[in-house]
Amino acid sequence: MTSNTRKVRAIKASRPENPDPIMMQAGDTLELAGKEDDGWIWCRHRAGKESWVPLSYLTAEGEGKTRTALFNYDATELPVEVGEEFQAELEEHGWLWCKNTQGKWGWVRVANVEHID
Repeated sequence: MTSNTRKVRAIKASRPENPDPIMMQAGDTLELAGKEDDGWIWCRHRAGKESWVPLSYLTAEGEGKTRTALFNYDATELPVEVGEEFQAELEEHGWLWCKNTQGKWGWVRVANVEHID
């Protein structure tokens, strides 16, 4: 997890792939529901929602296919239009946690933006 605030501008449009993402709190139990991919793992929350979760946000060990959340986490992806600007707060394995000009927070793929400050 790398944190340093910076401005970015979209160079490629994208749409969220998961319409109902996980929102978890530290201490929540999650089920490992899929495979790992570059620092992320597909998980299912007890509320039934599924999303990619950074491995670093989960305990390394658990019972069987369960892990405990170490941090609060929201898997929301922001829709992105070319030229749109964001305030990036956090970088995690190829994704940025950003706020758009309407004040909404979510993840934006690093490859889809350029730094502007």
